[in-house]
Amino acid sequence: MDEEKARDLIREHARHRADVLRDITSETATDGLKYLTLIHLAGMGGTLSFIGATKTANAWMVAAFCSFFIGAFAVGASYLLRYWHFGQLLSAFNNDVTTMYTQPDRMAFSEVSRRDVERSSGGFDSALACALLAFALFACGGILGFYGVYHYAQ
Repeated sequence: MDEEKARDLIREHARHRADVLRDITSETATDGLKYLTLIHLAGMGGTLSFIGATKTANAWMVAAFCSFFIGAFAVGASYLLRYWHFGQLLSAFNNDVTTMYTQPDRMAFSEVSRRDVERSSGGFDSALACALLAFALFACGGILGFYGVYHYAQ
């Protein structure tokens, strides 16, 4: 096998592996957000059911409900921020490609690629921060709910 063919095979394998890993990452993030939504809604339902069944709304249970509610909102914010971020990346990339084809002396493909990598890497991931906040709020809601039931039982 000549060197050029070997490079092409390596490039194709790397491209395929990157596509697979990207798809797995995207699917895992989406499934994680679905799970967070489900557990927050279940927490809200369980808290409201307890409050309704006992006809008491102690501060612990109200705080637990608020924690689950804010957590569900944080999950929604995470979806929205992901959508907005990827929409911005697509729009900027399309603008650069349009400039490259309409004004070839102004921008080459290497510049389009460089700008895309620069936009895509680094920075604060606000969607991840919202997802982590939602996870922490679920833990807080569970703890607050436990204390609410504990204080009711005494």
